[in-house]
Amino acid sequence: KKTWEKKRKKKHKKLMKNSGIASGTMHGMMIDAGSTGSRMHVFEFKPRVLSTEEDVDLAVAGHKLTFPGTDSRWTEKLRPGLATFAQYPDDELVERI
Repeated sequence: KKTWEKKRKKKHKKLMKNSGIASGTMHGMMIDAGSTGSRMHVFEFKPRVLSTEEDVDLAVAGHKLTFPGTDSRWTEKLRPGLATFAQYPDDELVERI
């Protein structure tokens, strides 16, 4: 197997053992898919629950919103990039990824 495949499997196994994701939090994901490598950023933040009219007013005023910070971000760069997978037919992509 290629070196990047072994590294990916090792990282996946480690992540499944302990994801570091806190329960009761919300998550957002952004994928920057490049031709030579792709980066996935996962952000964690407190839930945005607006139960009352006062909560809505506070949110509109910018006082009740939560935003992900750099300490709540997990980033991983994976290789190869998207260009590597262009050669495979659709039915073979899942096993390659």
